Amino acid sequence: LAPIAEVVEEAIRAGNIPGAVVLVGSKGWAVYRHAFGDSALVPEKLPMKPDTIFDVASLTKVVATTTAVMQFVEKGRLRIEDPVAKVWPDFKGNGKEHITVRHLLTHYSGLRDINVNHKQSGYDTALKMIVASKPVSAPGTRFQYSDVNFIILGEIVQRISGRSLDVYCDQFIFKLLGMKDTGFKPSRSLLDRIAAALTEACWLPA
Repeated sequence: LAPIAEVVEEAIRAGNIPGAVVLVGSKGWAVYRHAFGDSALVPEKLPMKPDTIFDVASLTKVVATTTAVMQFVEKGRLRIEDPVAKVWPDFKGNGKEHITVRHLLTHYSGLRDINVNHKQSGYDTALKMIVASKPVSAPGTRFQYSDVNFIILGEIVQRISGRSLDVYCDQFIFKLLGMKDTGFKPSRSLLDRIAAALTEACWLPA
């Protein structure tokens, strides 16, 4: 495993990353765990630690939202081929009546991203914009990566479970898997462990 350090340290020297934490597991055991570089650069440099918490960004789509949706499929509460409007009736206007759960999961819905500042406008405004939106291509005909697809899937999770996506995932995914440091809204008590990009951009309340 010695080459791991060489690769990471070279990336840091090249300015590609400020730091990293590398964990290698084998047969249920952590066989390599090491922190490199810094977790913050301004206003001061802070060393990276093995327990630094990172923003997983769009990995949330597969780690949290997709897992939640597939739990409902497994329990028979949702079908992959169900139209979104079956769960969210208001969604079907403007040519969206044929968009299915599968289209959302695979980014074949034909929907594109909407320009909304969630902190300023709020989640409800985003949903209204989604309801008013129109597909730019027929569902199932063209791949177009869009965060909107997974915002809609998160709303489906909420409508089926009666819980917001963050609450549902915490109760039925993260806690069950022992993922004690994983979540959507970390408390301020964790800020000294969170990499700077996350602290500044994602989790601090407005």
